[in-house]
Parts: sequence; structure tokens; C-alpha cells
Amino acid sequence: MISTFDKQIVRSLSRRRRWRAAKGPRIAVVGNCQAAGLAYSMKLLAPTILVDHFQLAPKARTPLKVFAKILARYDHVFSHEFSNTEINGGGSDDLRDLLDNLELMPSISFSAFHPDLIYLSGGPDTGLLRSPTGHYHSALAFLGWRQRYPVHETLALFNDEVMQTLGYFDLWPAAVAALEREGLKFGYNFDAQLLSWSRRGIFMYSINHPKAFVLLDLAKMLLSKLNVCFINADSSEYLFDRLSGGEIFPVYPQIGSYYGYPGSYVFRMNAFNIEKSNYEFMDLSQFIKSCYEIYNSFKSAPLHNDRVEKWLGNPEVSEILTKIKHERRKR
Repeated sequence: MISTFDKQIVRSLSRRRRWRAAKGPRIAVVGNCQAAGLAYSMKLLAPTILVDHFQLAPKARTPLKVFAKILARYDHVFSHEFSNTEINGGGSDDLRDLLDNLELMPSISFSAFHPDLIYLSGGPDTGLLRSPTGHYHSALAFLGWRQRYPVHETLALFNDEVMQTLGYFDLWPAAVAALEREGLKFGYNFDAQLLSWSRRGIFMYSINHPKAFVLLDLAKMLLSKLNVCFINADSSEYLFDRLSGGEIFPVYPQIGSYYGYPGSYVFRMNAFNIEKSNYEFMDLSQFIKSCYEIYNSFKSAPLHNDRVEKWLGNPEVSEILTKIKHERRKR
């Protein structure tokens, strides 16, 4: 089966008329799930330029050297960092060695709004295990499963006291510092942008899915680096929030309240497709139950998350888990 990445390459080669019509640099955006939103934002800001995006896919057939020859046609290539598992033949460093027009760019990640979101290793082919929300799992749900709690006892872990003990309300400084390091690593300063995004409320759908206005600001920074003049006006009516069309991990009510915004326990499934009337949601109890069913099917392949393993060896965490368990059983 041909991957989306391979299809994007074929599409870029078949649209030669666009190359002749472009007024300004021809830009390629290579990377993760943020690449499409960045490319769209660039085109919105500078309508006469040509922009193509290539979203990486682990099972892509196009070899790295062939991909490099295609990218060499562009005036400039912005790429996220990626490993040699994403493309057949190498990673982003190898691709940069083959091109004179490639510049690495930051990827937006911010964990403070979703402190419970984790990834689990130990799935098929020892890769990341999928959940009802893509690769996103709940640390508390996995902790409850590791402790062999029934669903109703794991539900009791989702409270302020547990979250306070686990540091869920203390992640803002670390999340800001991590994003600033990511920006400065590639020559970008996010101080002003972070202030603006924070004033607009929750600016992430998950730890690595930013909202459209975030990618629009990054697109402005990328175009500025190329000295491309762009429309610096309100573009909100034209923004296409592609990442809102996938799975959404909620901002829990306790976390939302802490930052002064509403929260919920509404999980949107990764099979979301509004055109096919496929838009399923789960509440917290349904999500935990579904995760348990997935975890139980991997008894022979141990699941692992470093953070949860550390909790299990922490006396303070063990004490509060025991306390909650006893309180729950008294009811």
C-alpha cells in the first residue's frame, strides 16, 4: 500500500503548472503532523509563493536519495528533525548532507495542559502502542492497570490530591523552558509568541498538536527568515485547523480550572472522519475501560512507561494510592 508521503511526492511532481505560476520562492515543508498546517499557513500569508508539504510516514517506499533529488528542485526546504526510521535510507541529518537548500526547524511541543498524556512502548513490533486516541495514553489509567485496580477504583485517581502529588500543576515552567530550548536550537525565540498564545487560552490539542494560530505564528517566523513579505493582517477567517480533525486528548477539569479555563473528560477517537459520519467520543470511564481491554491483550508483551515505573517505586505515591483505595472501598 502506498503511503500518504509517497502520494504527496507524486502529487508534487504532477503539478508543474504551479511552478511556472509561482511568484517568489518555492518552498517545501518536511516533517511530522505539523507540516501540513505550516505549509497552509505559509501559503495563506504569501499567496503568490509555491508551498508543498511532505508528512513523514514510517512505511514510505521512496528512498531518501530519491526524495533529496525531488527536494533539490525547491528554492528552500524547511524540515523537522527525524530519525532513520521515518524514511528509507536515513534521517534528517542524512537528508541535510544531500541538500544545500535545507534548514531544520522547530517542532511545537507543550506538556503543561496535558500532564497525564504519555506514550506506551511494547506494542506490535515493539513500537508505540495505540489507544482509542491514537498513541495517546493516560498515565493514571495505566498506573491503575499496573496496580490491577478495577475501572471504578482507577476513576478515583483522577482528583486534585493525586494530581498535586504527581506534579500535574507544576509543569508550566518546564514546558515553557522546553519549548524555548527547541526554538533557540534552530535560531528562533518564542518568548513573544508564548505570551500571545497563553492569552488566547488553551493553545494545544495534545502535547504535540498545536492549534492553527500557533502554526500561523511559526509560519511567519519561517517566512521572515527567508525575507519573504507576507500579509500581516487578521487571517483567522482563513485558518484551516487540520490538527483539530484528528484525535483530541482533553484538558482535564482540574488542569483547566488551575489555568483559568474550562476542562472536560471528553476523549475524541482517532478514527474521526466527519465526512463519513464517524465522530465518536468517550467519557473518562469508557476511555479507561477501553484502555484496559487493549492492555489486557498484551500480557505476553510487557508494556512500559518510565514515568509510571518511577511512581510505582515512590513511597509518597504508594501511600496516596493506598489511601484513595481504602476510602473508595469504604463507600
